[in-house]
Order: sequence, then C-alpha cells, then structure tokens
Amino acid sequence: MDTLEQWQHREYTGMKPGLERVRRFLKRIGNPQECFKSVHIAGTNGKGSTARILSSILQGSGYKTGLYISPHLYSITERIQVNGLPIGRHELETLSCRYRALAKDCKLTFFEFITGLAFIYFSAMDVDIAVLETGLGGRFDATNVITNPLASIITDVDYDHRHILGDTLAEIAGEKAGIIKNGCPVISGAGRPAASNVIRREARTKDAPFFELGRDFNAKPIRTAWTRRCQVIRYDGTKRHFSFRLPLLGNFQLRNSAMAIAAAEQINLQGLNLNIDFGNISTTGWNGRFDVRLVSSGGKKRTFILDGAHNPGAMRAFTGTWKQSPWGKRKQTFIFGMLQDKDAPAILRHLAPAVSNVILTPVSSPRTMTTGRLYKLWRRWLPHENIQLATSAAEAIRLASAQRVTAITGSLYLVGEILKIIDFTNATQAAGS
Repeated sequence: MDTLEQWQHREYTGMKPGLERVRRFLKRIGNPQECFKSVHIAGTNGKGSTARILSSILQGSGYKTGLYISPHLYSITERIQVNGLPIGRHELETLSCRYRALAKDCKLTFFEFITGLAFIYFSAMDVDIAVLETGLGGRFDATNVITNPLASIITDVDYDHRHILGDTLAEIAGEKAGIIKNGCPVISGAGRPAASNVIRREARTKDAPFFELGRDFNAKPIRTAWTRRCQVIRYDGTKRHFSFRLPLLGNFQLRNSAMAIAAAEQINLQGLNLNIDFGNISTTGWNGRFDVRLVSSGGKKRTFILDGAHNPGAMRAFTGTWKQSPWGKRKQTFIFGMLQDKDAPAILRHLAPAVSNVILTPVSSPRTMTTGRLYKLWRRWLPHENIQLATSAAEAIRLASAQRVTAITGSLYLVGEILKIIDFTNATQAAGS
C-alpha cells in the first residue's frame, strides 16, 4: 500500500471536479465535519498565513483549535494540527489504514482523503473551531463540504492554476467565491476590482454580510525589526482599533493579519460568547514566509531568507518586501527552483532584478522544472557565469557557502527542503557548543 506521500505524488493530475465522492465518504462515517464549528479560507496567496494567524488568535483565547493547511513544508503531518501541534505520524498512519479501503470504494483523490482524515481527527479531538484552508480553488475543493462556517475569508486573488481555475481574474475569483455560504460573513482581501466585484456580487446573492480590506478594516505598519523577525502593526476595524506585535515579516502580512482579525471580530459578533483575546496574535509564527534564519557554522555566520513565493502575485509581494529589507539594498545570491506548471517568465520578471547570481536546483517533486529549462529562462536575465546548476538543495547550499546572505524562493517544496538542512545545521552546532 502506498504511503500518503507516494499517493500524493503518484496521483497528481490536477483537480477532479465535484464534491460527490468526499460527501459519500463522509456520510458513511457519520459526517464528522458537522461536529465542530469552522472558518473557511480560500485565495491565491496568503491563505496559509491568514489561517495560522486566525488559529493563533482562537487558540490564545482558550478555544481548542484545529488547523488544516496545504501544502506542507517538512512533513505531511503539518497539514492537520490541533492547538498548533501536528497530528502524530503514528496517528495519521493509523487513520489512513483504517479508512483507506472506504476511500478506495468512494474513489477519493489524495486531497479528498487527507481532508476527510482531518475532519475525522478534529471530531475525535473534540475541537471547538477548525480553521480550514482550501487546497485549490474553492467551489470544488474538498473542504467545501462544510455547510455553515462562522466566516468565509477570501484572500488575495491572482493568476495561478489557470488550466483549472480559468484565464481571467474574474473566473478565478468566481471559483474562490464558491466557498461563500448563505448568510455567512465574508472577509475579502481581493483588492483588484476584477476579483473583488465577483466576490461582492456572490456575497450579495447569498445574502452574506461583506467586509472588504481597505474599506471596512485595514492594517498599517508602525515599525519592523528585521533581524528579530517581527513587526508592529496598527489594526483599524469595524469595532476595534489597536496595535499588536506580529512575528512575521513582509508587507503582505499586514493584509493577512487584518483579514484574520476582521474574521475574529465577526466571529465575536455572532452571539457565541467567544471572548477572543486579540492580544494573542503575538504568539503566531509561520515558516517559509519571508523567513529569516541565522546559521553559525565553523565560526562563520550566514543569513538565509526563505520565501515560498511560487506565482507572480506571491513573487511580487516577496520582492516588494525584499526591497525594503536591509538585505535588498543590493543584489544578492539566490537559490531558485520551481514546479513545471508555474508561470516562470512572469515570476522571473519580478525576481530577476534583485539577483546578482542564481543557483538553480530541482525540487523534490515529480513536477519539478528541470535545471536545464530553468537555465534557459534565467539566461534572459543573467550571463552564463552568474548561473550555477545544482543537483540538489544540499548541493545548492554548498555552492552558496561563500555568501554571507543567501535567499531561497520559487517553491514551498524547495523552502521546506532547505529549512530541514538549516535546522539540522543549527541543531548540530548547538549540540557541539
């Protein structure tokens, strides 16, 4: 029997439309998704950070909180969390074995199955609220079997997965807006009119209260401590106005934190007696999103900046923050890898002006773009002598060993690989000191 990781890699062909399969599976095991309250999050970029920030607010307020995200950085267990702790590997394997035959009978995809396992686990753990991030799109996403969420959040909408979601922002936004439910408050961070108008119209159709970033709530930067990996932000909402510390860097986190807080405000107004402590935002952390890591090895100190930007919108957000950071004052060495179904030319248009030298590496996925293909793309921006090819993330790190500052981007899979190496190096150094 395949492991979950093998199933995931073997099966990838894109989304299979329809919710009938996962609904049939869940009905046969008692509809565990109906045993807890939920918040549903869709969007092209920012939904993972928004989900993590909101779950931190809820957990810090004393509520047993489930969190379902994708993809993962280190381990597939990260996708299913309760109060910030991933499901144990043994627990996940036990659940997988118990329900694999039924999943096969219902013809579930990998994502439908792992979503079903998350619902089963959250129900068994008796969570109060689960924060659910869609995997792709919204309308046909397996998470969309929930019927009565406390709030729906739609983050930034940009171009990605166009072969599945559509070629225009309006079409993509329409798929994201498929998570909106009758009467359920909608928090929107889709700034561009082509997307926001679609979401607003769907909310009106569903008689759902609509709250928009920049109109009904906002967040502004106060100060940033780059090496401490945190920033202080001012939030202005419908009812609350306050400043808070967020241990996440990047202008894009202003938007994400604002949407999370706005959703918490709406949850607080629904008569559920949720005494939410918004001050607990300061406990939030999220790996791989403008993630600054310091490594000391052999008496040498190195700085790594890791960001999983993998589409044009995310890369635009990353480079915007990069230019403001102390490391973006001059061009730097980058380690870069990406999946073959991404819009590489558009991504490079944002990134290349910040790069002095690039080290290209494959990503640990069957969908990786080859370094040969990446080389041809980068040659439009850099001369041959400024481009190096690596066979792995570990070799890319070695090739960059002379650099005091190295940035890594292009894929969350690549960021996860390099974070494992960095964490191991730091742990080894600490053990030897």
